[in-house]
Amino acid sequence: MNIYGTKTRTVVFDIDGVVACAPAREGRDREAQVVNNVTSRFGEEFVKAHSIEIQGYLHLLYPGIVEFMRWLFRRDVKIHFYSTGARIRNEELVPKIVGMALDGETGRSASDALKDIRIVSREDIAEQKRRNEWIGIPESTVYGGNYHKMLCPGIVDFRGLPNTLLIDDDASYMAFGEEYNFVGGKYYEFFFEGNADRTSPCTDSQFIELCRVFMFAGVVRKIFDIVDETPSLSVVDASEIVQYGRGPERYYPEDHTYFANIYNDFSFYETGLETLKTVNPCIEFPLPVPDSFRNKPDHPARRASDAERFELRRRLDEDVAEFVKRAACLRMTDQP
Repeated sequence: MNIYGTKTRTVVFDIDGVVACAPAREGRDREAQVVNNVTSRFGEEFVKAHSIEIQGYLHLLYPGIVEFMRWLFRRDVKIHFYSTGARIRNEELVPKIVGMALDGETGRSASDALKDIRIVSREDIAEQKRRNEWIGIPESTVYGGNYHKMLCPGIVDFRGLPNTLLIDDDASYMAFGEEYNFVGGKYYEFFFEGNADRTSPCTDSQFIELCRVFMFAGVVRKIFDIVDETPSLSVVDASEIVQYGRGPERYYPEDHTYFANIYNDFSFYETGLETLKTVNPCIEFPLPVPDSFRNKPDHPARRASDAERFELRRRLDEDVAEFVKRAACLRMTDQP
């Protein structure tokens, strides 16, 4: 079976901490506090432009998310959503954000786009304990949790997996064998904390939190550029190159954690801003870039050599073959 039989690119979005934040999940008082901070710093128009009310709760959209999705739609990238939030919330929010992304676009309506969009929610995620035991994953590792966002078969089949990315802020949802499908940001914090005075400088943490979409856009853009330049590489190959810089010896992190920490590299934010400006020339970072963050050394990722790329592809083939075999055994044992 040729698992690289499709070059269709797919981007799967987590919702909370990637697309939007719902501060009321920490209590109504917290929602009021966060909204007050955002309003004090950016003004009421900013809050209005970045707010969606879903199921009676205010959701604050991360700046740039509409432009990022619009950029993906223009490149004919498939978009899906994989969230541990409740289905009733997700199925109301996704059509609204898709409608915003396609507003004013010609040739495709939101209703048509939604026909091709999968929304996987809390109710759809199966327990992984049995699978983890079969593969031999210790519970103490990042893969040891009982719930994971398995892209295959949850979103795509094996043919589509090598050209699929999952954007999430929580590495514990990363599935074993799909490490390089994962693009991670700093773990969810509140949309904006403290320093409500508009004249006060922002911290590195606040810039990273509020500008995370720019980072995601920069990472995806660099991944796609590599694939465009070298069509023999899959998106997963390019993801490994961009996020980690090297191949075989780091294919599985020894400590079983997501350690790329790409959110600390300002170059991704710069590339993201440049990318989103192709969709909206007026877009800018919502916060000034702190000098301490701008001057950090770049992430050490570099292009792998041809030998490393060949070895990476070989390792990926072996892992997929092993996963197929074990999945087949699990299906057989599940039969009544």
